[in-house]
Parts: sequence; C-alpha cells; structure tokens
Amino acid sequence: MKTTTIKTKLSFLLALLFLALPNLSKACLSGEVTSFSAGSGQLHSYFQGRMLNLTDPSGLGVQAGDRVFFNYTSPTSAIVTSIIPSPIVISTNTTGNQILPAGAFLIVEQGVTLNGNINCADCNIIVRENAVINGNISSSLGCVSINPGALINGRVTKQGNGQVFIQDATIVDRVRIFNKTDFGVVLMNSTFKERLIIDNVRAPNVVDNVVEERFICRNIPFYALCTGNDFQGFARLDDNHDLVFKNNDIGENLRIRNQSGTVTIEDIRSGNLATTASQDALIENTGEVLDITALSMDGNIRIRDNQSDVNIEEINAGICHLYTSDAADEMQCVDLGGR
Repeated sequence: MKTTTIKTKLSFLLALLFLALPNLSKACLSGEVTSFSAGSGQLHSYFQGRMLNLTDPSGLGVQAGDRVFFNYTSPTSAIVTSIIPSPIVISTNTTGNQILPAGAFLIVEQGVTLNGNINCADCNIIVRENAVINGNISSSLGCVSINPGALINGRVTKQGNGQVFIQDATIVDRVRIFNKTDFGVVLMNSTFKERLIIDNVRAPNVVDNVVEERFICRNIPFYALCTGNDFQGFARLDDNHDLVFKNNDIGENLRIRNQSGTVTIEDIRSGNLATTASQDALIENTGEVLDITALSMDGNIRIRDNQSDVNIEEINAGICHLYTSDAADEMQCVDLGGR
C-alpha cells in the first residue's frame, strides 16, 4: 500500500475548543440533596454516584431531600439549576406501558426491569444503573438520561430540546435524536446494536461508542465531535458546520460532506470486519478549512474540496483522487497514488 503526503500552508490554525471529553455540565444530570442550609450543602449525584458540594445562587429554596438538576462548576462542586417535582419512581419489576403527562419526571430505579414502553412529551426520564427496559423510549422535550449498565431492548427516539445523556449502556434497536436547538447530547462508551441517527442537533458529542450498523450524523448547525468510536457499518456525516472526526474505526464506507466551517479528520482506519466490498471514503468540503491526518482505507479515497485551505498528510488507499478548487474548475483529477 502506497503512502502519499501532501502539505499546503494553512492560512489560519483551527482552535479545537471542545476536543477534550464532553462537557458533562450539558448532560442531563440530577441528584438528591442530602443536606442544605445557608445557601450551600451536599448533593448525591446519580451520575457516577459522587457526592458534590452544592450551592443555590438563584435562591430556589433548596431543602434536604429535594431532587434537583445541576451543572458542574468543578469536579467536586455544582450549582442547582432547578428543583425536580416529585418523581414517578419505578422501584420494582413492572409490566405495562408508561404514558406520562407533560411535566412528569420518571425514574426507573437501579436494577429494575420494566416490560413496556415509555412515552412522554415535555417530561424527564432517568434510567438508572443496570435497569432493563423491554420496550421503546419516546420523548419530545425534556431530558433523557440512560446510565451505566442499562439495557434498552427497543428503540430510543428523542425529538426537540432537552438534554440526552447515554453512558456505558446498550441500546438494541434504532436510536434517533433530532431537531434539538439547545446544547446537550453526550453519548459515551455505549453499544448501539442498530442504527444511530443524529439529525439537526446542536454540538453532539459521540465518544468511544460501538455502532454495529449505520452511523448517520447530518444537518448539525454547530460543531460535531466524533472520536474513539468503532463504526462497524458505514458512517455518513452530511451537511454539518464544523466537524472533528478522530480515532474512529470504519467497518464499511465513510462519507463526509461538510457544508461550512472546519473539518478535522485524524487517524481513521478501516475496521477489522470481513466485508465483501471495498471500504471506500468520500470527503467533500465547501467550508473554510480541510485538515486530514492519517486516513487509511482498504478501498479508494476521493477528496473534493471547492474553496478551503487544505492540509493533507498520510493518506493510505488503493487509489486516492484529490479534486482541488483549481482542478475542479477544469474537471481535472489529481491521482495521489495506488497499490
């Protein structure tokens, strides 16, 4: 396999503001206040089970025993953002669909099995550690939090604003998150056994997951981060504004069509799954910057760039074609090499 290096000078450097792990303060985080007096106290967080020092700068009237949503201010401190109404708690194995009214708050407790669907509009759902949902989760507005060890034997559909947080969980059927204009989609260390679709969502963070079938990320109005994932099927990222795509494995084909902003692609490899077709990559960019480092595919790579600054290093492919803005004007193709 031939390696070809192309370098062109960047007119400016990309500032990766979010390249660290996702900002967990944007996730759907909640906990129970264990003690509170004179504007401060302690909170037991459902996320990672930690004890946090809690403050109430808005004077919401927090009391011991309240369940609250919070934002981190440091790894050990948080501020309360709202007090959660008395929740509906499923604490024993239950059979039956859960159809929730607007404003409700549902908790499926740790280790509990729910045989039924969860359906709600403008409400909050927390599936605690090692809980099992034998059904679908459907939510419009409100938060959805699926915690470590949870198993969802069905679909997860989230429409509209409200935070989505899935960590160390397994989702058996399709996951679709769409039409969110606020921040706060964090998907970490989870297994998605069917399709994962993210559509018209602001700043999704997709980190260290396994997606066994298709991964589709499209129409992102601001900043998509995809890093450390194993995409065992094909991956398609279309019409996004600003994209960081790093350290991912691709089982089948990769397609990236970026509409605006900056594209950063680094250390992308063909997966180890046996496939009958070549593992190809198509990258089309009409944004300001295209920055590729270490892209390796078993099949062919085609790169089409219309107007941006381009920095390309370490391309490995059967055949790689680069269409630059100058070459594209004359319908020419630059062949970067082959096997």
